[in-house]
Amino acid sequence: MSRKNRIVLIGYPHHIILRGNNRNAIFYVDKDKRFFIECLRRAKEKTNCKIYSYCFMSNHIHLKFLIPGTQYLIDNDAILEYNKS
Repeated sequence: MSRKNRIVLIGYPHHIILRGNNRNAIFYVDKDKRFFIECLRRAKEKTNCKIYSYCFMSNHIHLKFLIPGTQYLIDNDAILEYNKS
């Protein structure tokens, strides 16, 4: 079961944590991280958000970003693209 939608406060930084299923690894080699960074870069350009920081661990990611206007950081297309790899 997925979590309930979070409240999005426009103009305030958000801290997001992405975890692998059952806390399993999501990055196995550096190429995986580079690919995710490229997906994140494209999502950033598409939504014009500001990414303040990110931290990659083998089984999770921390992102701190600011959402401009009413757009979201990562849309479903970007998530699906990463999941296909």
